[in-house]
Amino acid sequence: MTNARPVIVFDNGAHTIKCGLSTSEDEPRIIPNSVVRLKGEKNRQFVGGEFDETLDYSIIHYRHPFEKGYLTDWDVEKAIWDKTLFGEKGLNASITTTALSTLVNLS
Repeated sequence: MTNARPVIVFDNGAHTIKCGLSTSEDEPRIIPNSVVRLKGEKNRQFVGGEFDETLDYSIIHYRHPFEKGYLTDWDVEKAIWDKTLFGEKGLNASITTTALSTLVNLS
């Protein structure tokens, strides 16, 4: 298996997503797991790592896909995954294998 495709290692946390390639020596990317909108500008949103942390927090509105550790908004999570994996600055998922695991709540 000398020509094996690299694997995307993807840790989908409630607060941040950590991802990177299994063959990379670099630190994994840490991306906020949220969508941010500016108050008063409904058409402008920042997904994942696009948000500039230097903005005034009084003019922003966060949307998180998780509440109390449970995934509650799949639409927000999908938007974040799409930007993270397939966006301009995302990982090139078309030339890799992706491994994604999740903890299942059986209670």
